[in-house]
Amino acid sequence: MVRDPAARPDADELRRAAELAAHHQLTFYDAAYAAVADNRGATLATLNSALLDTDLGSRPSELARQLYRAADEGSRRKRPRQGPHRP
Repeated sequence: MVRDPAARPDADELRRAAELAAHHQLTFYDAAYAAVADNRGATLATLNSALLDTDLGSRPSELARQLYRAADEGSRRKRPRQGPHRP
């Protein structure tokens, strides 16, 4: 089942947001983003310092670097081996 990423948080996600907010001294609003991302198996891209300081989110630039590295490694594995040129 594919969930709509724009869908509202469900009851479990809201409970988790309350826990995160209390534990990390975050606003409920900020914690809700972290709870939804975690529950849905996503990485939260954010510039929010409170979420970054608690490791509940990652900088978009860091995620872009990780994606670039993964794509580069994948393309290296798919490239045919370069050997001597044969006519």
